[in-house]
Amino acid sequence: MSVAKALFLVLGVAISIIALNVNWQYEYPGWTTSANITGSVITFKRSDDMILIAMGKDSKTDFLKSLGWMQAHDRYVQMCLFRLASQGQLTKYLPFSEGSFKQDIKSNQMNLYALSQKSIPLLSADKTQKIQDYIDGINTYFTTKPRPIEFILFNYYPAPFEIVDVLTIYKFISFAGLNDICLTIEKMLIEITAETDADLNVLKTVFSPHLDNIDDDLIEIYKSIKDMRALADQDTTDLPKMTNSNNWVVSGAHSESGLPMMGSDPHMDVSTQPNLFFESHYVGEDGHRVFGIGVPGIALVVMGRTNNLSFSLTFGMLDMADYFVENIVDNQYERDSQGLNMLVPFGMDVVEAMKQSRVNIMGSNYLFGDTQGNIGYQQGGNVAKRATSTGLLPLPAWNSANLWQEYLTADEFHSVTNPPEGFLATANNHIQSPDGPNVATFSGLDNRVNRVRQLLQSKEKFSVEDFKNFQSDTYSLVAEKVVPLLAPVLGNTAIEQELLAWDFRATITSRPAAFYKMLFKTLSRDILMKLFKQDEVRLTKYLRYCEYPMSFIVHSLLIAPGADYVTQDILAQAVTTTLEQYKDEVYGDLEQVFFTNIAFGGKLPSWMGVDMPAVPTSHCLECIKVGNQRTNLVGTTLYLSQAWRMVTDMSTDILETVLPGGPGGNILSNFYGREIDLWLNDLYKTVQL
Repeated sequence: MSVAKALFLVLGVAISIIALNVNWQYEYPGWTTSANITGSVITFKRSDDMILIAMGKDSKTDFLKSLGWMQAHDRYVQMCLFRLASQGQLTKYLPFSEGSFKQDIKSNQMNLYALSQKSIPLLSADKTQKIQDYIDGINTYFTTKPRPIEFILFNYYPAPFEIVDVLTIYKFISFAGLNDICLTIEKMLIEITAETDADLNVLKTVFSPHLDNIDDDLIEIYKSIKDMRALADQDTTDLPKMTNSNNWVVSGAHSESGLPMMGSDPHMDVSTQPNLFFESHYVGEDGHRVFGIGVPGIALVVMGRTNNLSFSLTFGMLDMADYFVENIVDNQYERDSQGLNMLVPFGMDVVEAMKQSRVNIMGSNYLFGDTQGNIGYQQGGNVAKRATSTGLLPLPAWNSANLWQEYLTADEFHSVTNPPEGFLATANNHIQSPDGPNVATFSGLDNRVNRVRQLLQSKEKFSVEDFKNFQSDTYSLVAEKVVPLLAPVLGNTAIEQELLAWDFRATITSRPAAFYKMLFKTLSRDILMKLFKQDEVRLTKYLRYCEYPMSFIVHSLLIAPGADYVTQDILAQAVTTTLEQYKDEVYGDLEQVFFTNIAFGGKLPSWMGVDMPAVPTSHCLECIKVGNQRTNLVGTTLYLSQAWRMVTDMSTDILETVLPGGPGGNILSNFYGREIDLWLNDLYKTVQL
């Protein structure tokens, strides 16, 4: 940024503060205000941790009204950016950037706004009213408060929110990240089979049984495709990404209190500030209370606590979208030779909550625990019934038998209540009802969920402190399997011997953890180079835009039972290469987290304190304490990690939580980025429901 531009920006901020200082009130613990939202007078108060607490009378209406108002107050800019991004209008109203332009292209291709308009008549009267209550809270704030500094500088005047806006943001956020992973794999498979000499038999083994039906005729169809967007277009957005998640719940038989305990840590992009999630707290005069997280612009609390229920989710990796190959002739597509939500209301227990979460568009693994001592798991999503495939293989659409027929019913999803082992855990792993239809064609690795299970079987009863320690666990089950494979080719240098003696934990000062991180990256690339016949250009693209499936392929070929694809020569070469690269780094030199504002994207001077430079961390891609740095198509570097940590014991009304960032989205507020230090140091704040 030039000096002139920097001075202009600073001057603009200063003038805006002076002219509109009412928009930047110094709020403090105990600060209160009230709002009349369509006849409901709701009081808002800052807690000691600067979280907004809403106090209403009729929880059925006042909760969602207050949620809209609170999100608008603390995350005005963020929710408006989500609306623009979901509708493909970022560059229409805001300063141009390559990332925004590509995001607009992708959003317009997805056409979620038009789909949401069609969804409105299908909503029940009750759901329509609930969304309207939420919108009333947003628009009350918009019409009674000045615009934030960011929009003054951008000369942007947000329109009032409408129902279609909320539905579009919901579809947009739900689809981003892991929910479109199967589409990414499908497109990758088309490219591989049509354009490369990759060993298809190996891929059939890795993705078995989903590629069993691929044959020469289908490969010829793939080769004939004339219009297919490049795979790189899949990942262009600068907005927060959804990635992995962990959650677990134990029954009272395994808690010191005698009632269920839950731990939850969803994994998203944490480097983009404010955090994707927003913590809200509601206390009703009728006795209903709720604390949890949601996404600004969506009328939901997706994880948290009510008086008698704890609930959390991970992404279920359900295959809810397919590509089809169309035959277009004279502007007609061929068919058979012819041209042609989940809301968790107050008062629910585990059983009722599980019924309500079976059908949603997010593709989720929900866990529940209640004050009656019950725990439960419920899988849910919009999954199609497929007659001729499992879903991972793109098929010709001109044969109508290949098309979706209908959706799975709620009863066809997997569910478990009060299992005999006394605990439940999910971590994007493969979960399939033994006798039910296929719902997932690709899943995350099982290393995280297996580590959680190890910890949950490590003793008889657990405390809240135990669960907090679990969430900061950096033990790698993958490294535990990989290092013995490397042992025969490791030499006698100090770092090689340190690797053999390593405890498989990522700590900031660990040398062997750093060497392993470098070695595994090199080894992964060498394995994939063999698979893709040394096509380095294509492999570089896949490693960047298909990182998740590439990791799945590597682990399947390296450490899966019976794997024999990786030779001793490949292992030895990876060690030799890494020894040449290693310069006595410790893990914290390689693994670093940073924070950048969503509106300004790192363009503000460092002395303003809006962005935080990179700092060492012990987060680890293969661990419960997940962390992973990646760079998207336009060069934006993101850090994907635990976007919220929560532990709660149903015998109390206490939650232990931390949100990397904090409640405020206004860069001038005194609580913007408030909880980053807590998060970096594995600490929590205590919230009383």
